[in-house]
Amino acid sequence: MKYRVHIILAIILTLVSILISVFVISFSQKIMTHASLRHLDSVASLQELRLVDLLKQYRSEVELVQSRTNMRKQIALYEENGNSDSLSIVRKISNDAISAVPHLIGMTFYNPALDVILAAEESSDFSDEKISEYQLSETQLTLLGFFPYLERSALIAFVAPLYHNDIFIGFVRVELSAEPLLLLSETYDGLGKTGETGIALKMNEDQFISLTRLRHKENDLLGVGDIHEKDGKSPIRKALMGLEEIFIDDITDYRSKEVFAATRSADVLDEEWALTVKIDKSEALADYLRFRFMLLFTLFGGMTAIALITGIFMLVTQGMKKR
Repeated sequence: MKYRVHIILAIILTLVSILISVFVISFSQKIMTHASLRHLDSVASLQELRLVDLLKQYRSEVELVQSRTNMRKQIALYEENGNSDSLSIVRKISNDAISAVPHLIGMTFYNPALDVILAAEESSDFSDEKISEYQLSETQLTLLGFFPYLERSALIAFVAPLYHNDIFIGFVRVELSAEPLLLLSETYDGLGKTGETGIALKMNEDQFISLTRLRHKENDLLGVGDIHEKDGKSPIRKALMGLEEIFIDDITDYRSKEVFAATRSADVLDEEWALTVKIDKSEALADYLRFRFMLLFTLFGGMTAIALITGIFMLVTQGMKKR
């Protein structure tokens, strides 16, 4: 009779252990998932600050080009009398600026009618005939977008108005290296071995252009996408709609891996930018998975031990009864 009581107690103990283990596993999953998401969200906030700082730096560099007084004076003189000596001076000033301004690659000058006056170290495949397709402002910067540059790199182009003695004299297209933005996409601090950052610029209500150097696959750095594709539910598309969210379920990346993702939306340089930070679920929850394995292993070992002890106890009890 006693050994039956011990068996019942062992079964009850096992069931209680299973219930406690299920509760601990479920609770720990929620805690560790929440911690992973908070960490991912903080990384997204940090990357957003870096993105905004870089874009403001670009603005400063364009304004530095605009501020060249003698350059603007010589352009005004050229438009007045067509003196080629003035253009020679502009070219020299431009070359000096390219050497002095950190990310400056090239400049192209236009008169008010958008005819090319001078190109200094022009680097992109931008067609000057297309300049008229943009809605250029005579009072503020206009971002043209990203363009391929050399191998595995890109540049970002702006058009800025030029004034001399408060008279509008034309525009300058300023080309800056986009390498700092590409390096931002390659900043993996806090993103383990699988995390990545994606950057995108909203071109209009329907399209965006992405600028990202992928971590796990060689890719075209620049990609044009439809904001409303996939019902606009992908993280980067949500961010381009101005929504900042943390994505937990049913999100896969270009490797078909399930990921956690956090998005940020920023309005900088009078343009809408989007940033997404993601990491594989398996890596984000690695600590939880290890904990679950150890807990289940311990539980299984404990149940096995209880079963063995109970069996030995029954055998010993039966042996004593036979005597």
